[in-house]
Amino acid sequence: MSQHEKFKAKLFSRPYPTDIKFNDLIKFLQREGFALVRIKGSHHILKKQKYTITLPKQNPVKFVYIAEVVKLLKQIESEV
Repeated sequence: MSQHEKFKAKLFSRPYPTDIKFNDLIKFLQREGFALVRIKGSHHILKKQKYTITLPKQNPVKFVYIAEVVKLLKQIESEV
């Protein structure tokens, strides 16, 4: 199991982890096909096709943003 797969398994585990670092989450999303579109203040905007997600830069990443990322990834997987 690669580091990418391990991180994805950790991200999808319940309850959602509360120790995810911002830089690790950004790298993970970029490997999933998201591109960093812009940075406005502390908010990083990533986009993949028609999907957009905005993440504020803070360590650790808050629960609500992890849940939002997981929800978006599940939505993308269900459409493929």
